[in-house]
Amino acid sequence: MNLKTMLTASVATLSVASTGALALDEPVELRIQAQQPGSSFYSYATTISRLLNDAFPEGSNVQIIPRGGSTSNPTMLNAGKADIAFALSYTAKLAYDGDESVYGNRGPHTDIMGITGGMHNSYTLIMARKDYVDSTGYKTFEEMLNSKTNKPVLGMKPQGSVVIPIADTILKSMGSSVAQMRKEKKLVQAQPSQLGELMRDNRIDVYIDNVPVNHAGVTEVSLTNDLVFIPLPVDAITKLKGQGMFNAELPAKTYRGMSDNYITTATGMVIMANKNDPDEVIYEFTKALVEGRETLIKENAALEGWDPRKGKEIEFSAVPLHPGAKKYYDSLGW
Repeated sequence: MNLKTMLTASVATLSVASTGALALDEPVELRIQAQQPGSSFYSYATTISRLLNDAFPEGSNVQIIPRGGSTSNPTMLNAGKADIAFALSYTAKLAYDGDESVYGNRGPHTDIMGITGGMHNSYTLIMARKDYVDSTGYKTFEEMLNSKTNKPVLGMKPQGSVVIPIADTILKSMGSSVAQMRKEKKLVQAQPSQLGELMRDNRIDVYIDNVPVNHAGVTEVSLTNDLVFIPLPVDAITKLKGQGMFNAELPAKTYRGMSDNYITTATGMVIMANKNDPDEVIYEFTKALVEGRETLIKENAALEGWDPRKGKEIEFSAVPLHPGAKKYYDSLGW
């Protein structure tokens, strides 16, 4: 029985326990939109599918879709091509709002709803060559971008990376944009390992990225270059928070060259459901996820900081909660 069939049959299959919990009596077919094998999304989905096999009625089938990514997954979920999807709070919010800069004319993705967020956070970093900072005397990104004679050459990942729209928001808060920097020939796009080499060759001055703690690429860049971590402009932080990101602080020495605590924004991994998924299915999915937290973290150490109680808040989920998830959280008194 697939989810659409279950929706019409939910009255017959739903039972209410004395605690008010929703329970399933029929097998479930669930499609989880993840990413290619080897990715973090795929790894998390693999663990979650095992939790669901124990939680769902016998005969249920949980299918992992081994393609997609943080930007495309909300669209697949909204179109009903998946029942559950992984994304980032940033891309989820942009999709829900129908942000044209990322989602074109697809319109608001209002059929995506939250289950939890604040998982596996990635932090926005602006890193400048120390030689560039010392030679110009610039201490802020605003000073760098407004320079008439020493405007920096920026380095970023290629198109398709979530860092591109993030960087665009940062630049637009100062009257520029990714397109403008490209037009001025002040933008180089490459993989982190290449960007590190370009920094050593003085061919880029500032590297912008959005990565989890201990990211291998950024660690390598910081170990092979003398860096200064430049604060995000206040206006940029405000705008990014309006796009599904949240305040974050990295401790000093998280990366070589980070001499003080670094105030920034972060986007966390979110798990979402399609609005049409029956409440009882998402209730049981959420229950299995929360009660299986220890197993999830044991197999995926990057999720150690996930706090389900906080993850349900809109600041972290980025989109409104699915009613089934809300009912589970309500049953806990959250």
